[in-house]
Amino acid sequence: MNRDYHIPVLHLAPTPIELAWAQQHLIPQANIALDKLYEKYGAKFDKTNVDQNLLRTWSLTARMQGHINRLGLQLRKFALFIGHRGAKSAQPHVDAQTFNTPMVARLNVPIQGQFGARLSWWNSGVEDPRMQERHFEEWDAKTQSMRRGFSYLSDPQANWGDPVHVEHDPGPCWNRVELAHRLDLDNTTDNRINITAELEPQVTWADLVSRLEAHGYIK
Repeated sequence: MNRDYHIPVLHLAPTPIELAWAQQHLIPQANIALDKLYEKYGAKFDKTNVDQNLLRTWSLTARMQGHINRLGLQLRKFALFIGHRGAKSAQPHVDAQTFNTPMVARLNVPIQGQFGARLSWWNSGVEDPRMQERHFEEWDAKTQSMRRGFSYLSDPQANWGDPVHVEHDPGPCWNRVELAHRLDLDNTTDNRINITAELEPQVTWADLVSRLEAHGYIK
């Protein structure tokens, strides 16, 4: 664990029953989104929105919601992150909360494609001149249409050098996404599907770490 970037929350690992539910209800939607993503951008990693009412019937997202509540935080929404197995390394990026506002942290739980993944960080945010606005489209599984998206993506010509921290095979965790980071799927054998929870209002990373310590998630 490196509390500056990545805090595991292993008790949120999906159970066999929760994975079976996902195979029936979520993964087919994720596969459609993967196809739409490939048609538009090629083999990439990106987010897709899903029906919140559907996710509320799942015990895994209920457990994620309970964890967020215990920390005294508020959930904005759940979404899926999807990525093609073996996708080439992406450029470092910073997540966006809204247009022109970085996101601080995400609670992530992979349900497929965990092993072989690699997550790297650099100590730079949106103020870094190498980071640019990214305007794109992402698939919305609820409306069955593309919708506008926004984040921050590195200039493709920029040199970032070696990352300051790397996590291999990241499982259930809080990730700091206000700093430049990159997910590599070069060594994955399955498409990656990840449940992610977004907060509203946001808290600072230091505040989040303090809450996790107070509740015994960081020893």
